[in-house]
Amino acid sequence: MVLTEKGILKDFEIVVYPVPIVVVIGDMAEEVNRMYNPLDEGDTSIDKPMGDCGATTYHVESKEHKQYCLLVWFPSLNECKGSFLCHESGHMALEIFRYIGAKMNYEDQEPFCYLLGTVFRLINGTFYEYKEFLEKKTTKKKKK
Repeated sequence: MVLTEKGILKDFEIVVYPVPIVVVIGDMAEEVNRMYNPLDEGDTSIDKPMGDCGATTYHVESKEHKQYCLLVWFPSLNECKGSFLCHESGHMALEIFRYIGAKMNYEDQEPFCYLLGTVFRLINGTFYEYKEFLEKKTTKKKKK
């Protein structure tokens, strides 16, 4: 994990699925590119989402472990709205299902819903961890 005033980068293993996920919030381009290689076609680096894009999910490879991962990047805390968290959780869950060759269907919804909830919980928890870190920093600065 990397946690500074400019952002947070945190990786997770999902116990029953073989695809680690990485949650990034803030201005962490240097850290992201130091730790991960882009796997999306045509990309030579992993760029912070810009413009009206609330967040982006990337296919990456961990440089340390040489392992496929999914990385979701929220450019700032302001972009960590519930709708964006749900949206990107959906992308990540669908990409994990594609990776393992699983199919979604109406008769067997539980595996997908479990994964979707797990991914959302990890992203949301990272948001609150970063938010609390910044609030503590602000409180300490005000006391000085």
